[in-house]
Amino acid sequence: MSTTDIRLTSLHDAVRQLSLVADGDSVTIGNTATGNFVAVPEVGGVVLRRLADGATVDEAAEAARAFAGQDVDVAEFLAALEDAGILSYPGDPSTERREVRWIAGVPQHLARPLFGRVAWTLYAAAAAFCLLAMVLRPELRPTFESYMYLSDPVLSLLTLYGVGLVLVVTHEAWHWLAARALGVPARFRVSYRGVFVVAETDLSLLLTLPRRRRYGPLLAGLALNTVVLAVALGARWLYFTSWLPVPDVVARLFAAVVLSSVYMMVMQCAVFLRTDLYAVLACALRCENLYRISWLTLKRRLLPLTESEADELRTASGRDRSVARWFSLLNLVGMLGVAWFMLHFALPAAAGIVFWTFRNVTSLSTGTVAFWESLAVAVLVCAETLAPIPLAIRERRLRRAGVLS
Repeated sequence: MSTTDIRLTSLHDAVRQLSLVADGDSVTIGNTATGNFVAVPEVGGVVLRRLADGATVDEAAEAARAFAGQDVDVAEFLAALEDAGILSYPGDPSTERREVRWIAGVPQHLARPLFGRVAWTLYAAAAAFCLLAMVLRPELRPTFESYMYLSDPVLSLLTLYGVGLVLVVTHEAWHWLAARALGVPARFRVSYRGVFVVAETDLSLLLTLPRRRRYGPLLAGLALNTVVLAVALGARWLYFTSWLPVPDVVARLFAAVVLSSVYMMVMQCAVFLRTDLYAVLACALRCENLYRISWLTLKRRLLPLTESEADELRTASGRDRSVARWFSLLNLVGMLGVAWFMLHFALPAAAGIVFWTFRNVTSLSTGTVAFWESLAVAVLVCAETLAPIPLAIRERRLRRAGVLS
């Protein structure tokens, strides 16, 4: 086999590793090993499909010319894909360095029933029940006092922190299972949104599916939150009608779960924080990189862009640039709201709690419950307040290294 044949064989192998998904007048090309994706005109899909079928570069160029009605520089196109980390060859050390270790997880046939038509009908029924219950029974609606379900308010906060962690983990697990139901690997990571620490499920490989099939995994977390809320509301309703004779503290715990669930679901509406509903919105609007382009659009309105940023904005899809005109303003309003919340509530509350716990830790005996409760609260508050800083630094470093998109 000649050197030319070896290179052509390597090219064919590299192209066959790519996923191609038609999306209107463009094609989304992805490398499932690295998690890198890019949208190109339809003619790009013609070139790659011909190469995947074993055609030479010249034959692929001829097919592109017939499709587009003009000459297409296939070599330049392939070089651009390689520079973008899309086209990678076997044994390439840079590819191995960027490779994402996707978790295969639960077998597809076990996850699929949780997200079939029957399952989504039940999720919809749970949502309808939640609305009906809170409309018909005002006492079931969440209130701030629901957090204090124990006589010891500090112990209430600490235990509900654990409840919140369980809700977050199960929310993300449902995203993961929904992706597995479609045969798409996913993984967990801890990240940040504004000043909030969050857990998230990386669903980048949903881009290998048509848009209509992406909504299930994107909405799966909210679907589970709806079921949890329905169960907690149902238990409260049965308690008030004496059909569920549980201790009062258990009934108050159900109320705390209602409050935590509603809070999580309302926070998903903050699309400027790249929540689940942001992903649904971007998918419905047929955007490719809405958040990044919105950020660049907003920066251009306020500050000069660097040369690379200006090029990135200029070469972005027309759809992204069009939607970014109004979404960037929504981002600005949202982030100003987060800053206001941080200055008027989060920081003062954190400072007050830290001062209170410091006073308790320095004045109480280590043999008292209050001492250890105060210490635990201080650690949690400090961790949640400061954690976004190292997370932001880490993600910035990973993005520069090409590991994180």
